[in-house]
Parts: sequence; structure tokens; C-alpha cells
Amino acid sequence: FTIPEGYTEYDIAKKLAKLGVVNKSSFIKTLEGGSFTSSYSFLQDAQSGKHKLEGYLFPSTYSVAADADDSTIVKAMLDKYDEVFTDEYKARAKKLGYSENEIIIIASIIEKESGVAKDRKNVASVIYNRLDDGMPLQMDSTVQYVLGLSNNRKEDLSIDDTQVDSKYNTYQNAGLPPGPICCPGEAAIKAALYPANTKYMYFILS
Repeated sequence: FTIPEGYTEYDIAKKLAKLGVVNKSSFIKTLEGGSFTSSYSFLQDAQSGKHKLEGYLFPSTYSVAADADDSTIVKAMLDKYDEVFTDEYKARAKKLGYSENEIIIIASIIEKESGVAKDRKNVASVIYNRLDDGMPLQMDSTVQYVLGLSNNRKEDLSIDDTQVDSKYNTYQNAGLPPGPICCPGEAAIKAALYPANTKYMYFILS
């Protein structure tokens, strides 16, 4: 099976259930309550609570045994993430002054906000410029994530939507949301680590 870039943990559960690979409710239970932190150091810095794995189920193509259980499938995705986020990436994150988890949060926003590959580094620069300025990120994608958690995702947001009460709402809260809003691919991670050098505070996607 293949997990595309930008899927949330629940998107993954839905797709795998549709393919007949997992039972959706059982898989979600494993995602939300499984004990994976002790086996993966990068999860020790991740957000607490039931969304701890959000952002770390790496988008890729996987081959698993027909009788693979939920934990085996989750571990395969976490192993792939651990392979992709190299020591070079860890050193670069440290140089930027951000934790690995913060980089994945930024990468997840880039993944959702960038329409095409060439936009990613510029979107990254806007995010960092707003963070440095203390300006709220005001990213629609973070509000869409909140709405998606209640199965109410919309094509276009209203003014009321941007006032939803959530720590993920970057219209109402300055700084980064508490966790990633999807599982970003390596290109988005690289954009987060190596953003364009601009003074842009806004962007229009091409």
C-alpha cells in the first residue's frame, strides 16, 4: 500500500481500512493508545496525548505480511521516518534553533499550504519570518486540521471558522500549533530545514 504525502493519521486509517489491510476502529485505537515512545527517541519530544504519532507515519509505499497486526504496520511507518530524518537533518534543525518536532510541525504546514514543489521553500520562509516577527501564522491548513478532527473539513473557510477555539488555530494563537497537522514527505521536511532566504510575510500560491 502507498501512503501519500499530507495524509493525517486518520486519513491513513481510513485508506488502510478501505484496502482491507486493517480494521479502522482497531487501528485508530493503536494509533491513539499504542506504546511506541520507548522505541523511538523522536517521539519523546512529540506532543502528548492521542495525536502523538501525527506527523511521523511516513508517507511511502509499504509491503507487509497479509497477517501483519496494527502495531507492525505502525512500526514500519515509524521506522521509515527514522530512516529519512537523518543525523544531517537533526544537526540542521539544531542549527536553526528548532526541535525535531517543531521542524515536523513546520513541514506539515508546508505540505498542506504549498500547491507545487517550487513553492515549498518560499512558504517555509514566510512561516519562519512570521514566527520571528511574533505574527500569528494565520494558516488555513491549521484550521482545516481542527475541522477535520470533527469530520467537518471545508473547501473554503469562513470568518467564523478562523475563530474556532483550538490550540491548533493559528489565526487565534501565535507560534506553532502543538503538533503536526499531517504527515509530511521528505520534500516538505527539506523545505522546513532549508527555507528560501526572503523577507516575505505573505504568499500567493501559483
